[in-house]
Amino acid sequence: MLSFLKVFLHKEGLTVSQNNVYRNFNLLLVIALSDLVVIGFSLKDIQPNWPFKICVAEFICYVVLMLFHVRGYMIFARYSTFLISLLVQVTACITHGKTAGFDYVFYAIGLLPMLFFQRPGYYTSLFMISIVTMLAIQYAYLFIEPV
Repeated sequence: MLSFLKVFLHKEGLTVSQNNVYRNFNLLLVIALSDLVVIGFSLKDIQPNWPFKICVAEFICYVVLMLFHVRGYMIFARYSTFLISLLVQVTACITHGKTAGFDYVFYAIGLLPMLFFQRPGYYTSLFMISIVTMLAIQYAYLFIEPV
């Protein structure tokens, strides 16, 4: 357990700055996983159960991506985490509609990658994907009725 915690917080061969980003991203995923556990428990008895299944699928994806991140596939894991977050956010927006306010989270998802990528191309592309998705959702609200 202690060795996993050491690998989880510090990776050999990275600079101090890179290790800080590495540790912070892992901690962000732990917070996201904790949030999903709480949400999962609140959704487990609600019918239909597809929201619970989405929550479980997102939990599994984040665990797999954390393993990728710890094993050294950091860019892939980070980028994929934000893309999955956007996908789940789109699902929430379409399901709950405009009045639920889920579309405001696209700004946070668009800006948060600046903390985890050194190359501007990565966080700029995620920001653009997030903003275009948010605008597309605003357009989709005209045609899609919330569930």
